[in-house]
Amino acid sequence: MRRTFGFLALVALAACQPKPVTMTDAQKAAIADSVRTMMTGMIDKMNQGDMTSGWAMYSADADTRYTENGMTYPNLDAMKKMSQDMSGAMEAMTIKPDAVDVMVVGPDAAVVTSPFHMTVKVKGKPAYDGVGVWTGVLERRGGKWMIVSTHESVQHADQMMVALTPPPAKPAK
Repeated sequence: MRRTFGFLALVALAACQPKPVTMTDAQKAAIADSVRTMMTGMIDKMNQGDMTSGWAMYSADADTRYTENGMTYPNLDAMKKMSQDMSGAMEAMTIKPDAVDVMVVGPDAAVVTSPFHMTVKVKGKPAYDGVGVWTGVLERRGGKWMIVSTHESVQHADQMMVALTPPPAKPAK
């Protein structure tokens, strides 16, 4: 009797498991195109100095994670603050993705990998050219694509930070 009950319980549990979603190649391609368009639009806005539009694509939910060059921010606000702290000295920034590769994980999830070249100009310093890779996990939340996890790494991050650190203020006379 116990074995029969255990077997029936196992069958019932298996029947309750969600079925894997099968997507056609066309559905995957449409999602990839949608995500790629969103990401290239975000980069275009950032290159125009519109960080607000870019930040709107990042989720502020508690389960999100954002990492840059080995440092994970405790939340989206902390990452925004770091960006705002640096923006005062910034004259210009240009990001040129070498590719925006999208891997569709499901109907509501995708992973983007984007190697890039960038040029950043800080007031009073020569422009800095760098190379890096940005990887992001996007999830459809509340009906729209949101960035929920990122990892960005720049080659020679130590050299980049020296190049982006504003020159010391001149002492008052």
